[in-house]
Amino acid sequence: MSKILVLGGAGTEGSVLARDLVISKVEEVVLADFNIERAQELAKELQSAGNSKVTAVKADANKHDELVSLIKEENPNVVCNLIGPFYKFGEPIVKAVIEAGVPYVDINDDYKPTLEIMKNLNDAAIKANIPVIIGAGVSPGLTNLFSKHAFTQLDETDDITIDWIWPSLAGGGPGVFNHFFHILSGDSLQFVEGKHTGIPAGTEKTRLTSTDAKYNGDIFYVGHAEPATIPRYIDGVQNVTVRGGLIPTAATELYFKFMEAGLNDDEPIEVNGKTFNLAEVSMGIMERRFKDVKEAKDVNGYFKVTVEGKKDGFDKKYIYEIAENGAHMTAWTASTIAQTIAEGKINYVGVHAPEVLDREQIETIFSKLKDKGFTIKISEE
Repeated sequence: MSKILVLGGAGTEGSVLARDLVISKVEEVVLADFNIERAQELAKELQSAGNSKVTAVKADANKHDELVSLIKEENPNVVCNLIGPFYKFGEPIVKAVIEAGVPYVDINDDYKPTLEIMKNLNDAAIKANIPVIIGAGVSPGLTNLFSKHAFTQLDETDDITIDWIWPSLAGGGPGVFNHFFHILSGDSLQFVEGKHTGIPAGTEKTRLTSTDAKYNGDIFYVGHAEPATIPRYIDGVQNVTVRGGLIPTAATELYFKFMEAGLNDDEPIEVNGKTFNLAEVSMGIMERRFKDVKEAKDVNGYFKVTVEGKKDGFDKKYIYEIAENGAHMTAWTASTIAQTIAEGKINYVGVHAPEVLDREQIETIFSKLKDKGFTIKISEE
Protein backbone atom coordinates (compact mmCIF):
# COMPACT_ATOMS: atom_id res chain seq x y z
CA MET A 1 0.00 0.00 0.00
CA SER A 2 1.43 3.36 -1.01
CA LYS A 3 1.10 6.37 1.28
CA ILE A 4 2.46 9.82 0.48
CA LEU A 5 2.55 12.77 2.89
CA VAL A 6 2.50 16.22 1.30
CA LEU A 7 3.99 19.04 3.36
CA GLY A 8 2.26 22.24 2.31
CA GLY A 9 -0.49 20.06 0.89
CA ALA A 10 -3.13 22.80 1.02
CA GLY A 11 -0.97 25.39 -0.77
CA THR A 12 -0.94 26.36 -4.43
CA GLU A 13 1.54 23.74 -5.61
CA GLY A 14 0.78 21.25 -2.85
CA SER A 15 -2.90 21.03 -3.73
CA VAL A 16 -2.03 20.41 -7.38
CA LEU A 17 0.37 17.65 -6.39
CA ALA A 18 -2.15 16.11 -3.98
CA ARG A 19 -4.83 16.06 -6.67
CA ASP A 20 -2.44 14.31 -9.03
CA LEU A 21 -1.69 11.67 -6.40
CA VAL A 22 -5.41 10.97 -6.08
CA ILE A 23 -5.91 10.84 -9.84
CA SER A 24 -2.89 8.51 -10.03
CA LYS A 25 -4.61 6.20 -7.52
CA VAL A 26 -2.14 6.48 -4.69
CA GLU A 27 -3.86 4.56 -1.91
CA GLU A 28 -3.39 7.11 0.87
CA VAL A 29 -2.58 10.83 0.75
CA VAL A 30 -1.91 12.96 3.83
CA LEU A 31 -2.20 16.74 3.52
CA ALA A 32 0.09 18.25 6.15
CA ASP A 33 -0.34 22.00 6.37
CA PHE A 34 -0.28 24.81 8.92
CA ASN A 35 -3.66 25.93 7.55
CA ILE A 36 -5.53 22.92 8.87
CA GLU A 37 -8.95 24.32 7.93
CA ARG A 38 -7.98 24.61 4.27
CA ALA A 39 -6.30 21.19 4.39
CA GLN A 40 -9.46 19.61 5.80
CA GLU A 41 -11.60 21.23 3.10
CA LEU A 42 -9.28 20.00 0.37
CA ALA A 43 -9.10 16.51 1.89
CA LYS A 44 -12.87 16.27 1.80
CA GLU A 45 -12.93 17.46 -1.80
CA LEU A 46 -10.22 15.04 -2.93
CA GLN A 47 -11.74 12.16 -1.00
CA SER A 48 -14.80 12.40 -3.23
CA ALA A 49 -12.70 12.80 -6.39
CA GLY A 50 -11.17 9.33 -6.37
CA ASN A 51 -10.64 6.14 -4.43
CA SER A 52 -7.72 7.36 -2.32
CA LYS A 53 -7.96 7.82 1.40
CA VAL A 54 -7.22 11.51 1.96
CA THR A 55 -6.63 12.95 5.42
CA ALA A 56 -5.46 16.29 6.80
CA VAL A 57 -3.09 17.01 9.69
CA LYS A 58 -1.63 20.23 11.02
CA ALA A 59 2.08 20.71 10.43
CA ASP A 60 4.33 23.54 11.58
CA ALA A 61 7.59 23.66 9.62
CA ASN A 62 9.13 25.84 12.31
CA LYS A 63 8.84 23.12 14.98
CA HIS A 64 11.43 20.43 14.30
CA ASP A 65 10.50 17.89 16.97
CA GLU A 66 6.79 18.10 16.21
CA LEU A 67 7.48 17.64 12.49
CA VAL A 68 9.65 14.58 13.11
CA SER A 69 6.98 13.08 15.37
CA LEU A 70 4.26 13.76 12.81
CA ILE A 71 6.17 12.05 10.02
CA LYS A 72 7.02 9.05 12.18
CA GLU A 73 3.41 8.74 13.31
CA GLU A 74 2.04 8.88 9.76
CA ASN A 75 4.80 6.58 8.50
CA PRO A 76 4.41 7.35 4.77
CA ASN A 77 6.37 5.73 1.95
CA VAL A 78 7.48 9.18 0.77
CA VAL A 79 7.32 12.77 2.01
CA CYS A 80 6.83 15.48 -0.63
CA ASN A 81 7.78 18.96 0.54
CA LEU A 82 6.32 22.04 -1.13
CA ILE A 83 6.82 24.53 1.70
CA GLY A 84 8.78 27.53 0.54
CA PRO A 85 10.74 29.65 0.38
CA PHE A 86 13.38 26.96 0.34
CA TYR A 87 16.17 29.32 1.36
CA LYS A 88 14.32 29.37 4.71
CA PHE A 89 12.68 25.94 5.01
CA GLY A 90 14.71 23.67 2.70
CA GLU A 91 17.45 22.35 4.99
CA PRO A 92 15.42 22.25 8.26
CA ILE A 93 12.68 20.15 6.68
CA VAL A 94 15.15 17.75 5.06
CA LYS A 95 16.77 17.30 8.50
CA ALA A 96 13.41 16.43 10.02
CA VAL A 97 12.52 13.93 7.29
CA ILE A 98 15.91 12.22 7.49
CA GLU A 99 15.55 11.97 11.27
CA ALA A 100 12.16 10.36 10.70
CA GLY A 101 13.80 7.95 8.23
CA VAL A 102 11.44 8.46 5.28
CA PRO A 103 12.29 8.91 1.56
CA TYR A 104 11.89 12.50 0.41
CA VAL A 105 11.18 14.68 -2.64
CA ASP A 106 10.96 18.47 -2.87
CA ILE A 107 10.84 21.29 -5.42
CA ASN A 108 13.75 23.29 -3.95
CA ASP A 109 14.88 25.74 -6.62
CA ASP A 110 17.35 27.85 -4.59
CA TYR A 111 21.02 27.05 -5.10
CA LYS A 112 22.31 27.99 -1.64
CA PRO A 113 20.15 25.54 0.35
CA THR A 114 20.76 22.98 -2.40
CA LEU A 115 24.50 23.16 -1.81
CA GLU A 116 24.03 23.17 1.98
CA ILE A 117 21.74 20.14 1.95
CA MET A 118 24.08 18.17 -0.30
CA LYS A 119 27.08 19.04 1.84
CA ASN A 120 25.58 18.78 5.30
CA LEU A 121 22.94 16.06 5.06
CA ASN A 122 24.16 13.50 2.54
CA ASP A 123 25.91 11.36 5.17
CA ALA A 124 22.82 11.41 7.38
CA ALA A 125 20.62 10.32 4.47
CA ILE A 126 23.03 7.49 3.66
CA LYS A 127 23.01 6.41 7.32
CA ALA A 128 19.20 6.48 7.26
CA ASN A 129 19.35 4.40 4.06
CA ILE A 130 16.85 6.61 2.23
CA PRO A 131 16.73 8.52 -1.08
CA VAL A 132 16.47 12.29 -0.75
CA ILE A 133 15.72 13.89 -4.13
CA ILE A 134 15.81 17.68 -4.04
CA GLY A 135 14.85 20.12 -6.79
CA ALA A 136 12.32 17.86 -8.50
CA GLY A 137 9.98 20.49 -9.95
CA VAL A 138 10.32 22.04 -13.37
CA SER A 139 13.43 24.24 -12.95
CA PRO A 140 15.26 22.55 -11.42
CA GLY A 141 13.68 19.19 -12.07
CA LEU A 142 12.54 18.65 -15.64
CA THR A 143 15.40 20.85 -16.84
CA ASN A 144 17.88 18.55 -15.09
CA LEU A 145 16.26 15.46 -16.59
CA PHE A 146 16.43 17.02 -20.07
CA SER A 147 20.13 17.76 -19.51
CA LYS A 148 20.93 14.23 -18.35
CA HIS A 149 18.85 12.66 -21.14
CA ALA A 150 20.90 14.51 -23.77
CA PHE A 151 24.14 13.61 -21.98
CA THR A 152 23.33 9.90 -22.29
CA GLN A 153 23.21 10.30 -26.08
CA LEU A 154 26.39 12.33 -26.55
CA ASP A 155 30.00 11.21 -26.54
CA GLU A 156 31.00 14.57 -25.07
CA THR A 157 28.85 17.19 -23.37
CA ASP A 158 30.21 20.73 -23.37
CA ASP A 159 27.46 23.30 -22.81
CA ILE A 160 24.05 23.24 -21.16
CA THR A 161 21.90 26.35 -21.46
CA ILE A 162 18.66 26.54 -19.49
CA ASP A 163 16.28 29.36 -20.39
CA TRP A 164 12.72 30.11 -19.31
CA ILE A 165 9.97 32.70 -19.25
CA TRP A 166 7.10 32.73 -16.79
CA PRO A 167 3.77 34.61 -16.86
CA SER A 168 3.90 37.38 -14.27
CA LEU A 169 0.40 36.76 -12.86
CA ALA A 170 0.56 32.97 -12.82
CA GLY A 171 -0.31 32.90 -9.11
CA GLY A 172 1.38 31.37 -6.11
CA GLY A 173 0.91 34.22 -3.65
CA PRO A 174 3.52 36.20 -1.68
CA GLY A 175 5.86 33.21 -1.53
CA VAL A 176 6.35 33.38 -5.29
CA PHE A 177 7.12 37.10 -5.08
CA ASN A 178 9.71 36.51 -2.37
CA HIS A 179 11.22 33.78 -4.53
CA PHE A 180 11.56 36.06 -7.55
CA PHE A 181 13.07 38.78 -5.40
CA HIS A 182 15.56 36.21 -4.17
CA ILE A 183 16.64 34.83 -7.56
CA LEU A 184 16.89 38.28 -9.16
CA SER A 185 19.14 39.76 -6.47
CA GLY A 186 22.69 39.19 -5.33
CA ASP A 187 24.99 36.80 -7.17
CA SER A 188 23.58 33.94 -9.21
CA LEU A 189 25.59 30.73 -9.23
CA GLN A 190 26.62 29.70 -12.74
CA PHE A 191 29.08 27.08 -14.00
CA VAL A 192 31.42 28.69 -16.53
CA GLU A 193 34.55 27.24 -18.13
CA GLY A 194 34.58 24.29 -15.79
CA LYS A 195 34.10 26.07 -12.48
CA HIS A 196 31.42 27.69 -10.38
CA THR A 197 31.27 31.45 -10.46
CA GLY A 198 28.97 34.15 -9.17
CA ILE A 199 27.40 36.37 -11.80
CA PRO A 200 25.16 39.25 -10.68
CA ALA A 201 21.53 38.16 -10.95
CA GLY A 202 19.34 40.22 -13.25
CA THR A 203 22.21 41.00 -15.63
CA GLU A 204 23.14 40.19 -19.24
CA LYS A 205 19.68 40.54 -20.72
CA THR A 206 19.03 38.15 -23.63
CA ARG A 207 15.96 37.55 -25.79
CA LEU A 208 14.36 34.10 -25.61
CA THR A 209 12.03 32.94 -28.36
CA SER A 210 10.51 29.48 -28.67
CA THR A 211 11.11 27.60 -31.91
CA ASP A 212 7.46 28.06 -32.85
CA ALA A 213 7.71 31.80 -31.98
CA LYS A 214 4.71 31.52 -29.65
CA TYR A 215 6.69 32.51 -26.57
CA ASN A 216 9.23 35.30 -26.35
CA GLY A 217 10.60 37.64 -23.73
CA ASP A 218 13.75 39.03 -22.18
CA ILE A 219 15.66 36.80 -19.78
CA PHE A 220 18.42 37.46 -17.25
CA TYR A 221 20.83 35.45 -15.15
CA VAL A 222 18.91 34.02 -12.18
CA GLY A 223 19.88 32.14 -9.05
CA HIS A 224 18.43 28.69 -9.73
CA ALA A 225 19.94 25.40 -8.64
CA GLU A 226 20.84 23.63 -11.89
CA PRO A 227 24.46 24.88 -12.06
CA ALA A 228 24.95 23.68 -8.48
CA THR A 229 24.07 20.05 -9.25
CA ILE A 230 24.36 19.23 -12.96
CA PRO A 231 28.21 19.29 -13.04
CA ARG A 232 28.17 16.63 -10.29
CA TYR A 233 26.37 14.18 -12.57
CA ILE A 234 27.42 15.16 -16.08
CA ASP A 235 31.11 14.51 -16.55
CA GLY A 236 33.15 16.96 -18.60
CA VAL A 237 30.52 19.66 -18.96
CA GLN A 238 32.15 23.07 -19.21
CA ASN A 239 29.22 25.47 -18.97
CA VAL A 240 25.85 25.25 -17.21
CA THR A 241 23.92 28.51 -17.16
CA VAL A 242 20.38 29.53 -16.22
CA ARG A 243 18.50 32.59 -17.37
CA GLY A 244 14.88 33.45 -16.74
CA GLY A 245 12.39 36.26 -16.89
CA LEU A 246 8.74 37.19 -16.68
CA ILE A 247 6.27 37.95 -19.41
CA PRO A 248 5.63 40.65 -20.27
CA THR A 249 9.24 41.76 -19.80
CA ALA A 250 7.99 44.95 -18.16
CA ALA A 251 7.03 42.77 -15.18
CA THR A 252 10.68 41.81 -14.60
CA GLU A 253 11.66 45.45 -14.84
CA LEU A 254 9.00 46.22 -12.21
CA TYR A 255 10.62 43.67 -9.89
CA PHE A 256 13.89 45.56 -10.23
CA LYS A 257 12.08 48.76 -9.24
CA PHE A 258 10.48 47.02 -6.28
CA MET A 259 13.91 45.89 -5.10
CA GLU A 260 15.34 49.37 -5.56
CA ALA A 261 12.53 50.71 -3.36
CA GLY A 262 13.16 48.06 -0.68
CA LEU A 263 9.94 46.13 -1.25
CA ASN A 264 11.90 42.88 -1.34
CA ASP A 265 12.35 42.96 2.45
CA ASP A 266 10.54 39.93 3.85
CA GLU A 267 10.04 41.57 7.26
CA PRO A 268 6.55 43.06 7.74
CA ILE A 269 6.33 46.84 8.06
CA GLU A 270 4.05 48.83 10.34
CA VAL A 271 2.32 51.96 9.05
CA ASN A 272 -0.14 53.92 11.19
CA GLY A 273 -0.62 50.97 13.49
CA LYS A 274 -1.25 48.50 10.67
CA THR A 275 1.13 45.74 9.65
CA PHE A 276 1.83 45.07 5.97
CA ASN A 277 3.61 42.23 4.20
CA LEU A 278 5.73 43.94 1.55
CA ALA A 279 5.48 40.98 -0.80
CA GLU A 280 1.69 41.30 -0.67
CA VAL A 281 1.98 45.01 -1.44
CA SER A 282 4.23 44.23 -4.42
CA MET A 283 1.82 41.53 -5.57
CA GLY A 284 -1.08 43.97 -5.45
CA ILE A 285 0.83 46.54 -7.49
CA MET A 286 1.82 43.88 -10.04
CA GLU A 287 -1.75 42.64 -10.39
CA ARG A 288 -3.10 46.16 -10.85
CA ARG A 289 -0.41 47.01 -13.40
CA PHE A 290 -0.88 43.92 -15.60
CA LYS A 291 -4.50 42.87 -14.95
CA ASP A 292 -5.47 43.67 -18.54
CA VAL A 293 -2.37 42.14 -20.17
CA LYS A 294 -3.29 38.77 -21.67
CA GLU A 295 0.19 37.22 -21.68
CA ALA A 296 0.67 38.08 -18.00
CA LYS A 297 -2.31 35.88 -17.10
CA ASP A 298 -1.35 32.94 -19.31
CA VAL A 299 -1.08 29.82 -17.17
CA ASN A 300 1.73 28.39 -19.29
CA GLY A 301 5.40 28.87 -18.69
CA TYR A 302 8.00 28.06 -21.36
CA PHE A 303 11.28 26.21 -20.76
CA LYS A 304 14.08 25.50 -23.20
CA VAL A 305 17.16 23.39 -22.50
CA THR A 306 19.94 23.35 -25.09
CA VAL A 307 22.67 20.74 -24.72
CA GLU A 308 25.70 20.94 -27.00
CA GLY A 309 28.54 18.51 -27.44
CA LYS A 310 29.93 15.91 -29.80
CA LYS A 311 28.69 12.61 -31.18
CA ASP A 312 30.63 10.33 -33.52
CA GLY A 313 33.23 13.08 -33.94
CA PHE A 314 30.77 15.77 -35.02
CA ASP A 315 29.17 18.72 -33.25
CA LYS A 316 25.73 17.81 -31.96
CA LYS A 317 22.96 19.77 -30.28
CA TYR A 318 19.79 18.61 -28.51
CA ILE A 319 17.00 21.08 -27.76
CA TYR A 320 14.23 20.28 -25.27
CA GLU A 321 11.17 22.51 -25.04
CA ILE A 322 8.05 22.41 -22.92
CA ALA A 323 5.26 24.96 -22.53
CA GLU A 324 2.61 23.87 -20.04
CA ASN A 325 0.68 25.04 -17.01
CA GLY A 326 3.36 26.19 -14.60
CA ALA A 327 1.81 24.60 -11.51
CA HIS A 328 1.40 21.31 -13.36
CA MET A 329 4.99 21.26 -14.61
CA THR A 330 6.26 21.75 -11.07
CA ALA A 331 3.84 19.61 -9.06
CA TRP A 332 3.27 16.79 -11.54
CA THR A 333 7.00 16.23 -11.98
CA ALA A 334 7.51 16.00 -8.21
CA SER A 335 4.44 13.78 -7.90
CA THR A 336 5.65 11.41 -10.60
CA ILE A 337 9.11 11.08 -9.06
CA ALA A 338 7.61 10.56 -5.59
CA GLN A 339 5.30 7.84 -6.88
CA THR A 340 8.20 6.14 -8.63
CA ILE A 341 10.13 6.13 -5.34
CA ALA A 342 7.08 4.70 -3.56
CA GLU A 343 7.02 1.94 -6.17
CA GLY A 344 10.62 1.07 -5.27
CA LYS A 345 11.93 2.01 -8.71
CA ILE A 346 14.14 4.88 -7.54
CA ASN A 347 16.36 3.98 -4.61
CA TYR A 348 19.53 6.07 -4.78
CA VAL A 349 20.56 6.35 -1.13
CA GLY A 350 21.75 9.78 -0.01
CA VAL A 351 20.99 13.33 -1.15
CA HIS A 352 20.66 13.69 -4.92
CA ALA A 353 19.30 15.92 -7.64
CA PRO A 354 16.94 14.44 -10.28
CA GLU A 355 19.72 13.98 -12.82
CA VAL A 356 20.99 11.05 -10.77
CA LEU A 357 18.37 9.01 -12.65
CA ASP A 358 19.55 6.87 -15.57
CA ARG A 359 18.21 7.14 -19.10
CA GLU A 360 15.61 4.41 -18.69
CA GLN A 361 14.26 5.96 -15.51
CA ILE A 362 14.17 9.40 -17.12
CA GLU A 363 12.29 8.12 -20.14
CA THR A 364 9.80 6.44 -17.81
CA ILE A 365 9.21 9.81 -16.12
CA PHE A 366 8.79 11.47 -19.53
CA SER A 367 6.30 8.79 -20.56
CA LYS A 368 4.24 9.25 -17.40
CA LEU A 369 4.16 13.01 -17.87
CA LYS A 370 3.10 12.61 -21.48
CA ASP A 371 0.28 10.35 -20.28
CA LYS A 372 -0.87 13.28 -18.14
CA GLY A 373 -1.02 15.47 -21.24
CA PHE A 374 2.43 17.07 -21.38
CA THR A 375 4.04 17.76 -24.74
CA ILE A 376 7.83 17.55 -24.58
CA LYS A 377 9.41 18.65 -27.85
CA ILE A 378 12.89 17.28 -28.58
CA SER A 379 14.82 18.42 -31.65
CA GLU A 380 18.34 17.80 -32.90
CA GLU A 381 20.85 19.88 -34.84
